[in-house]
Amino acid sequence: MNYEVHKSPGVTTIALKGRMCFSDHAVFRDIIGNFDLPPGESVVFDMGGLELIDSSGLGMLIIARDESKKRQLEFIIENPRTEVRRLMDMAKFNRFFTIRP
Repeated sequence: MNYEVHKSPGVTTIALKGRMCFSDHAVFRDIIGNFDLPPGESVVFDMGGLELIDSSGLGMLIIARDESKKRQLEFIIENPRTEVRRLMDMAKFNRFFTIRP
């Protein structure tokens, strides 16, 4: 998995690309390092470039959400592709996450 960080006032967008799998834990720790933000800001995971996510990737999203809550940040998932969205729907992520088309 690759990622790019885009910052604007009050919002940090992390654009994910490729595949989010078990082997991406080290990259994911780097991504979480971008959560060092003032309380009340938003972190958006733009998943438009993410081709595939496995169960470990879904777990990483839960960790990201929990980390954002600890830091009092709003966590948003945006633009998941059809296959990624289908897995998130099966896992009932819409109950725990803000997911924007």
